[in-house]
Amino acid sequence: PHFSLHIEEVNEVVADLKLAEVPMQMVFNQVDRLTEEQKLEVLRGYPDALAVSALCREGLDGLLEAMEKKLWRAGHGDLKPKWQREAERYIQMAEREAEAAENEDG
Repeated sequence: PHFSLHIEEVNEVVADLKLAEVPMQMVFNQVDRLTEEQKLEVLRGYPDALAVSALCREGLDGLLEAMEKKLWRAGHGDLKPKWQREAERYIQMAEREAEAAENEDG
């Protein structure tokens, strides 16, 4: 019943952690506690959201498919923090430059 407050709180945490670049999927869990009418009402307001129930195993296949699509098919298989990816990129550049300098001297 208070899902809009939870959505705001999650969005604040995501912003605080600077995770906006990470692909996200809105998921409403424990939908087995809702009537079919309540579930449809919630999803009407959030058309890209998924409804799941681990208890009833409802929507889990769709969740896995959405995760695969957002993370791997879209090229986000590497979920390292941005600072770590940048550090690795700089290390690779330095290694290439060192190798090129070695070849020039060699």
